[in-house]
Amino acid sequence: MLLPTNTAVAALWLAAFAAQVGGFASTTANAGTGRGTEASASAAAPDAQAVAALVQRGDAAWQAGQLDRAVYFYVSSMQKTGPVAATLAKIGAIEEGRNNGALAEKAFEMARSADPSDLRIAERLGNLYLQHGKIDAAGLIYAAVMTADLQRARTLAGMGQVYLARTDYAQAVRFFDRALQAPGADLAAVLTHRGCAMLRMNDLVRAEADLRAALAVSRRRDTIRYLGELQLRRGDNAAAFESLITVMDAAQAYNEIGTLLLREKEYRDAREYFSRALTASPIWYEDAQNNLALANERLRGDQH
Repeated sequence: MLLPTNTAVAALWLAAFAAQVGGFASTTANAGTGRGTEASASAAAPDAQAVAALVQRGDAAWQAGQLDRAVYFYVSSMQKTGPVAATLAKIGAIEEGRNNGALAEKAFEMARSADPSDLRIAERLGNLYLQHGKIDAAGLIYAAVMTADLQRARTLAGMGQVYLARTDYAQAVRFFDRALQAPGADLAAVLTHRGCAMLRMNDLVRAEADLRAALAVSRRRDTIRYLGELQLRRGDNAAAFESLITVMDAAQAYNEIGTLLLREKEYRDAREYFSRALTASPIWYEDAQNNLALANERLRGDQH
Protein backbone atom coordinates (compact mmCIF):
# COMPACT_ATOMS: atom_id res chain seq x y z
CA MET A 1 0.00 0.00 0.00
CA LEU A 2 1.38 3.42 -0.96
CA LEU A 3 0.92 6.04 1.74
CA PRO A 4 0.92 9.79 1.25
CA THR A 5 3.89 11.86 2.34
CA ASN A 6 3.86 13.78 5.60
CA THR A 7 2.58 16.95 3.96
CA ALA A 8 -0.23 15.06 2.22
CA VAL A 9 -1.11 13.20 5.42
CA ALA A 10 -1.34 16.46 7.34
CA ALA A 11 -3.55 17.97 4.65
CA LEU A 12 -5.67 14.81 4.67
CA TRP A 13 -6.52 14.82 8.32
CA LEU A 14 -6.96 18.58 8.54
CA ALA A 15 -9.38 18.54 5.60
CA ALA A 16 -11.10 15.30 6.59
CA PHE A 17 -12.19 16.54 9.97
CA ALA A 18 -13.36 19.94 8.82
CA ALA A 19 -16.11 18.02 7.02
CA GLN A 20 -16.20 14.99 9.30
CA VAL A 21 -17.51 16.71 12.42
CA GLY A 22 -20.74 17.66 10.68
CA GLY A 23 -20.88 14.68 8.37
CA PHE A 24 -20.61 12.16 11.16
CA ALA A 25 -23.66 13.58 12.93
CA SER A 26 -25.83 13.29 9.82
CA THR A 27 -24.58 9.75 9.15
CA THR A 28 -25.49 8.75 12.69
CA ALA A 29 -28.96 10.30 12.39
CA ASN A 30 -29.67 8.42 9.17
CA ALA A 31 -28.47 5.05 10.47
CA GLY A 32 -31.75 4.14 12.13
CA THR A 33 -34.22 5.09 9.41
CA GLY A 34 -36.09 1.93 8.43
CA ARG A 35 -33.08 -0.38 8.22
CA GLY A 36 -33.99 -2.62 11.11
CA THR A 37 -32.34 -2.88 14.50
CA GLU A 38 -30.80 -6.26 13.82
CA ALA A 39 -29.13 -5.19 10.57
CA SER A 40 -27.73 -2.04 12.24
CA ALA A 41 -26.29 -4.04 15.12
CA SER A 42 -24.64 -6.57 12.80
CA ALA A 43 -23.06 -3.75 10.76
CA ALA A 44 -21.80 -1.93 13.87
CA ALA A 45 -19.70 -4.82 15.17
CA PRO A 46 -17.46 -5.18 12.08
CA ASP A 47 -17.03 -1.38 11.99
CA ALA A 48 -15.91 -1.34 15.64
CA GLN A 49 -13.46 -4.12 14.93
CA ALA A 50 -12.19 -2.37 11.82
CA VAL A 51 -11.68 0.88 13.75
CA ALA A 52 -9.81 -0.91 16.53
CA ALA A 53 -7.63 -2.66 13.97
CA LEU A 54 -6.75 0.63 12.27
CA VAL A 55 -5.84 2.25 15.58
CA GLN A 56 -3.70 -0.76 16.50
CA ARG A 57 -1.90 -0.54 13.17
CA GLY A 58 -1.33 3.14 13.82
CA ASP A 59 0.10 2.37 17.27
CA ALA A 60 2.41 -0.28 15.82
CA ALA A 61 3.61 2.07 13.09
CA TRP A 62 4.26 4.83 15.64
CA GLN A 63 6.24 2.45 17.82
CA ALA A 64 8.28 1.41 14.76
CA GLY A 65 9.03 5.05 13.95
CA GLN A 66 6.89 4.99 10.79
CA LEU A 67 5.17 8.25 11.57
CA ASP A 68 3.45 8.89 8.25
CA ARG A 69 1.92 5.41 8.34
CA ALA A 70 0.77 5.98 11.92
CA VAL A 71 -0.99 9.23 11.04
CA TYR A 72 -2.53 7.61 7.97
CA PHE A 73 -4.05 4.75 10.00
CA TYR A 74 -5.29 7.11 12.73
CA VAL A 75 -6.97 9.31 10.13
CA SER A 76 -8.48 6.25 8.46
CA SER A 77 -9.94 5.07 11.76
CA MET A 78 -11.63 8.43 12.38
CA GLN A 79 -13.08 8.54 8.89
CA LYS A 80 -15.29 5.73 10.22
CA THR A 81 -16.03 7.22 13.65
CA GLY A 82 -15.66 10.97 13.53
CA PRO A 83 -13.24 12.82 15.82
CA VAL A 84 -11.86 10.75 18.73
CA ALA A 85 -9.96 12.71 21.35
CA ALA A 86 -7.42 10.01 22.19
CA THR A 87 -6.59 9.38 18.53
CA LEU A 88 -6.29 13.07 17.74
CA ALA A 89 -3.99 13.44 20.74
CA LYS A 90 -1.76 10.72 19.30
CA ILE A 91 -1.55 12.63 16.03
CA GLY A 92 -0.77 15.78 17.97
CA ALA A 93 2.01 14.05 19.88
CA ILE A 94 3.53 12.74 16.65
CA GLU A 95 3.49 16.18 15.02
CA GLU A 96 4.88 17.81 18.16
CA GLY A 97 7.68 15.25 18.21
CA ARG A 98 8.73 16.15 14.68
CA ASN A 99 8.45 19.89 15.35
CA ASN A 100 5.33 20.49 13.29
CA GLY A 101 4.03 22.94 15.86
CA ALA A 102 1.04 24.29 13.94
CA LEU A 103 -0.21 20.78 13.10
CA ALA A 104 0.32 19.59 16.67
CA GLU A 105 -1.63 22.56 17.98
CA LYS A 106 -4.49 21.93 15.54
CA ALA A 107 -4.67 18.26 16.49
CA PHE A 108 -4.82 19.02 20.21
CA GLU A 109 -7.43 21.75 19.63
CA MET A 110 -9.57 19.18 17.82
CA ALA A 111 -8.93 16.64 20.58
CA ARG A 112 -10.03 19.14 23.21
CA SER A 113 -13.18 19.90 21.21
CA ALA A 114 -13.89 16.17 20.98
CA ASP A 115 -13.53 15.69 24.74
CA PRO A 116 -13.37 18.89 26.84
CA SER A 117 -13.32 16.81 30.02
CA ASP A 118 -9.88 15.30 29.30
CA LEU A 119 -7.61 17.51 31.39
CA ARG A 120 -4.39 15.94 30.10
CA ILE A 121 -5.27 16.98 26.56
CA ALA A 122 -6.06 20.48 27.78
CA GLU A 123 -2.66 20.69 29.49
CA ARG A 124 -0.85 19.53 26.35
CA LEU A 125 -2.66 22.22 24.37
CA GLY A 126 -1.82 24.84 26.99
CA ASN A 127 1.84 23.88 26.81
CA LEU A 128 1.82 24.21 23.01
CA TYR A 129 0.23 27.64 23.30
CA LEU A 130 3.03 28.65 25.68
CA GLN A 131 5.68 27.39 23.26
CA HIS A 132 4.11 29.36 20.42
CA GLY A 133 3.84 32.58 22.43
CA LYS A 134 0.03 32.44 22.73
CA ILE A 135 0.15 33.44 26.36
CA ASP A 136 -3.46 34.55 26.82
CA ALA A 137 -4.78 31.40 25.12
CA ALA A 138 -2.62 29.28 27.43
CA GLY A 139 -3.92 31.18 30.44
CA LEU A 140 -7.52 30.49 29.44
CA ILE A 141 -6.79 26.77 29.05
CA TYR A 142 -5.11 26.50 32.45
CA ALA A 143 -7.86 28.53 34.13
CA ALA A 144 -10.45 26.14 32.69
CA VAL A 145 -8.51 23.13 33.98
CA MET A 146 -8.30 24.66 37.45
CA THR A 147 -12.07 24.94 37.63
CA ALA A 148 -12.10 21.13 37.45
CA ASP A 149 -9.00 20.36 39.55
CA LEU A 150 -6.98 22.82 41.63
CA GLN A 151 -4.18 20.36 42.40
CA ARG A 152 -2.76 19.51 38.95
CA ALA A 153 0.95 20.25 39.07
CA ARG A 154 1.30 20.67 35.32
CA THR A 155 -1.50 23.24 35.18
CA LEU A 156 -0.18 25.19 38.17
CA ALA A 157 3.30 25.24 36.65
CA GLY A 158 1.84 26.29 33.31
CA MET A 159 -0.05 29.16 34.90
CA GLY A 160 3.20 30.18 36.59
CA GLN A 161 4.81 30.35 33.15
CA VAL A 162 1.91 32.44 31.88
CA TYR A 163 2.54 35.02 34.62
CA LEU A 164 6.29 34.78 34.03
CA ALA A 165 5.70 35.70 30.38
CA ARG A 166 3.47 38.56 31.52
CA THR A 167 6.33 39.77 33.78
CA ASP A 168 4.11 39.39 36.87
CA TYR A 169 6.90 37.64 38.73
CA ALA A 170 5.34 37.66 42.20
CA GLN A 171 2.21 35.92 40.91
CA ALA A 172 4.37 33.51 38.90
CA VAL A 173 6.24 32.54 42.07
CA ARG A 174 2.96 31.90 43.88
CA PHE A 175 1.85 29.45 41.20
CA PHE A 176 5.24 27.74 41.14
CA ASP A 177 5.02 27.38 44.93
CA ARG A 178 1.66 25.65 44.54
CA ALA A 179 2.96 23.46 41.73
CA LEU A 180 5.81 22.21 43.91
CA GLN A 181 3.29 21.15 46.55
CA ALA A 182 1.06 19.31 44.07
CA PRO A 183 1.51 15.57 43.39
CA GLY A 184 3.60 14.61 40.38
CA ALA A 185 5.38 17.93 39.97
CA ASP A 186 8.34 18.10 37.56
CA LEU A 187 10.71 19.40 40.22
CA ALA A 188 13.57 20.35 37.91
CA ALA A 189 11.31 22.31 35.57
CA VAL A 190 9.32 24.11 38.26
CA LEU A 191 12.41 25.02 40.29
CA THR A 192 14.07 26.29 37.13
CA HIS A 193 11.12 28.51 36.26
CA ARG A 194 10.77 29.76 39.82
CA GLY A 195 14.50 30.48 39.84
CA CYS A 196 14.04 32.49 36.64
CA ALA A 197 11.24 34.49 38.25
CA MET A 198 13.45 35.18 41.27
CA LEU A 199 16.25 36.24 38.93
CA ARG A 200 13.94 38.69 37.19
CA MET A 201 12.96 40.04 40.62
CA ASN A 202 16.69 40.47 41.37
CA ASP A 203 16.47 38.06 44.31
CA LEU A 204 19.76 36.41 43.43
CA VAL A 205 20.08 34.38 46.64
CA ARG A 206 16.75 32.61 46.27
CA ALA A 207 17.25 32.32 42.50
CA GLU A 208 20.54 30.51 42.98
CA ALA A 209 19.03 28.22 45.61
CA ASP A 210 16.27 27.18 43.19
CA LEU A 211 18.62 26.74 40.24
CA ARG A 212 21.09 24.65 42.25
CA ALA A 213 18.23 22.53 43.58
CA ALA A 214 16.95 22.03 40.02
CA LEU A 215 20.40 20.95 38.84
CA ALA A 216 20.56 18.40 41.64
CA VAL A 217 17.51 16.76 40.05
CA SER A 218 18.37 17.15 36.35
CA ARG A 219 20.95 19.11 34.35
CA ARG A 220 18.56 21.05 32.14
CA ARG A 221 20.03 23.39 29.56
CA ASP A 222 17.76 26.29 30.53
CA THR A 223 18.68 25.89 34.20
CA ILE A 224 22.37 26.24 33.41
CA ARG A 225 21.73 29.24 31.18
CA TYR A 226 19.87 31.00 34.00
CA LEU A 227 22.68 30.11 36.40
CA GLY A 228 25.19 31.61 33.97
CA GLU A 229 23.10 34.77 33.79
CA LEU A 230 22.98 34.94 37.58
CA GLN A 231 26.75 34.56 37.87
CA LEU A 232 27.22 37.24 35.24
CA ARG A 233 24.99 39.65 37.13
CA ARG A 234 27.17 39.07 40.18
CA GLY A 235 30.15 40.09 38.11
CA ASP A 236 31.69 36.62 37.95
CA ASN A 237 32.11 36.32 34.18
CA ALA A 238 34.54 33.43 34.50
CA ALA A 239 32.07 31.35 36.51
CA ALA A 240 29.34 32.16 33.99
CA PHE A 241 31.56 30.92 31.17
CA GLU A 242 32.39 27.72 33.06
CA SER A 243 28.69 27.04 33.59
CA LEU A 244 27.65 27.75 30.01
CA ILE A 245 30.42 25.71 28.44
CA THR A 246 28.92 22.58 29.99
CA VAL A 247 25.93 22.86 27.63
CA MET A 248 27.41 24.66 24.59
CA ASP A 249 30.72 25.20 22.84
CA ALA A 250 33.09 28.03 23.71
CA ALA A 251 32.07 30.29 20.82
CA GLN A 252 28.39 30.00 21.69
CA ALA A 253 29.17 30.61 25.37
CA TYR A 254 31.08 33.78 24.51
CA ASN A 255 28.21 34.93 22.30
CA GLU A 256 25.69 34.14 25.06
CA ILE A 257 27.65 36.14 27.63
CA GLY A 258 27.98 39.03 25.20
CA THR A 259 24.21 39.00 24.63
CA LEU A 260 23.55 39.08 28.37
CA LEU A 261 26.03 41.92 28.86
CA LEU A 262 24.40 43.80 26.00
CA ARG A 263 21.05 43.48 27.77
CA GLU A 264 22.65 44.85 30.94
CA LYS A 265 24.04 47.79 28.87
CA GLU A 266 27.63 46.71 29.53
CA TYR A 267 28.58 47.51 25.96
CA ARG A 268 32.39 47.44 26.25
CA ASP A 269 32.40 44.03 27.92
CA ALA A 270 29.77 42.77 25.46
CA ARG A 271 31.99 43.84 22.56
CA GLU A 272 34.90 41.89 24.02
CA TYR A 273 32.90 38.67 24.30
CA PHE A 274 31.47 38.97 20.80
CA SER A 275 35.03 39.40 19.52
CA ARG A 276 36.03 36.23 21.40
CA ALA A 277 33.13 34.36 19.81
CA LEU A 278 34.30 35.46 16.36
CA THR A 279 37.82 34.25 17.10
CA ALA A 280 36.71 30.95 18.62
CA SER A 281 34.58 29.64 15.75
CA PRO A 282 33.46 30.73 12.29
CA ILE A 283 30.14 28.93 12.85
CA TRP A 284 28.98 31.77 15.07
CA TYR A 285 30.42 34.44 12.78
CA GLU A 286 27.11 35.91 11.56
CA ASP A 287 25.41 36.09 14.98
CA ALA A 288 28.51 37.36 16.75
CA GLN A 289 29.26 39.85 13.97
CA ASN A 290 25.74 41.27 14.12
CA ASN A 291 25.89 41.46 17.90
CA LEU A 292 29.31 43.11 17.79
CA ALA A 293 27.98 45.75 15.38
CA LEU A 294 25.05 46.38 17.73
CA ALA A 295 27.37 46.71 20.76
CA ASN A 296 29.56 49.19 18.87
CA GLU A 297 26.48 51.18 17.85
CA ARG A 298 25.19 51.33 21.44
CA LEU A 299 28.66 52.27 22.70
CA ARG A 300 28.88 55.15 20.22
CA GLY A 301 25.42 56.28 21.28
CA ASP A 302 26.50 56.43 24.92
CA GLN A 303 29.55 58.53 24.01
CA HIS A 304 27.49 61.26 22.33
